[in-house]
Amino acid sequence: MLSRFCFYGLLLSGLLASCAPEPESGPRIEFIGATGLTSNDRVLNTPGDSLVTRLVADTRDGKSASLSRFTITVDYTPFDADTARSNTPEILYFDQSLNGSDAFYYQHRFSARTLSGRERWTFKIVDTEGKTSSRGYLLTVNNPDSLRTYHPYQVPLFAARNATSRSSLAARDGLVFPAFPLKANPGLQASVDLVLVPAAGGAVTLASPTDASVLAAADAVGAGSWVTRNATALKTTSLSPTQFDQLTTSARITAVFDTVSAPAVTATEALSKDQVLAFRTTNNRTGLLHVKTLFGTTATPAAIVRVKVNE
Repeated sequence: MLSRFCFYGLLLSGLLASCAPEPESGPRIEFIGATGLTSNDRVLNTPGDSLVTRLVADTRDGKSASLSRFTITVDYTPFDADTARSNTPEILYFDQSLNGSDAFYYQHRFSARTLSGRERWTFKIVDTEGKTSSRGYLLTVNNPDSLRTYHPYQVPLFAARNATSRSSLAARDGLVFPAFPLKANPGLQASVDLVLVPAAGGAVTLASPTDASVLAAADAVGAGSWVTRNATALKTTSLSPTQFDQLTTSARITAVFDTVSAPAVTATEALSKDQVLAFRTTNNRTGLLHVKTLFGTTATPAAIVRVKVNE
């Protein structure tokens, strides 16, 4: 009798297993984990740090519908109570149609925020049936200089060659943007003060969003239909990098711009290493910029800049 019950028990368990639902179908997206790549929550002690994320997405071995769309979203939340610093709600940082692909690979290069705060990045894949899969991480930035009356930071800028070039600098917050998030976001457009623009022979210049060179590179900057174009004024100074380092008050930063006798311009000449520029934004915020390094190739020139900008 006992063996009969065991037989029926095994039969019943087999039937239940065969009726159990398959795991929900849909697209799959995964980070690629390797040394030097960002794929999980991190605390960053280098404000403005350059980071790289790589990911792959597929249709689960062809068992799901084709891929239709890939998006990257981010929101920045400051630690301080100054809500004007927050670029929330969520920013659509990147959006690409996948045209029914079965697999997708993407490498995301970006600069972390420079102020103390958090940024949440979310990467989402959508298939042709509307099913989704997503991955994300939270970055926490600690900047010991956040309590100063001016904001010092260092970031890389890449000349506006194409829509992925991180060429636009929101000077107050130290955020660097490629073209895509700027195209249809008036709030972000209004935050951009300087753009790194390519020049002849692999050189680069810094320009106000109102300058003709930015308009000429509109597709690469995402500036074709900006609602707001900040009229940033630029002056070339005779300061050395050591003198730049010694300017540690808001008043002294402002004084540099005011005492330079040369007229303000909307675009510089070709930048040179260790050059120090002064700038003043549309809302009367003054800053200094040290060209620390020029790098890249003739086709893709770039610069690392150090900035001090008044609050």
